Amino acid sequence: MTGAIVVGYTATDAGADAAALGARLARSLGAVLHLVIVLPSEGTRNAAVPPERAYEEHIRRQAKEWLEDAVVRLPQELTRTGHVRFAESFAEGLIAAGEEFDARLIVCLLYTSPSPRDQRGS
Repeated sequence: MTGAIVVGYTATDAGADAAALGARLARSLGAVLHLVIVLPSEGTRNAAVPPERAYEEHIRRQAKEWLEDAVVRLPQELTRTGHVRFAESFAEGLIAAGEEFDARLIVCLLYTSPSPRDQRGS
């Protein structure tokens, strides 16, 4: 296998699409696939509210659960893993994971709601 592909994963339709795209790329390139959920760095949610350990542990557990579910849905012939990372931003976390895993590519899909302009007929 050569290199790695890092996928910025969220437990959403966009995250599932990103994982599927990452899997196709990994298969065609013979690369290892790393699904990465990026959570806010501990205590960065709001400076006015002290970090709540129980809440942060719950979020960590939930993220690991989402990753486990996503990883088992990927093609079994791929070498694939899931990782939870902490960073100030989603982009920062993905870049750090890309460097850590010596990634050839970073995949991240974001969907936005259509604007009223997109919903109008021509």
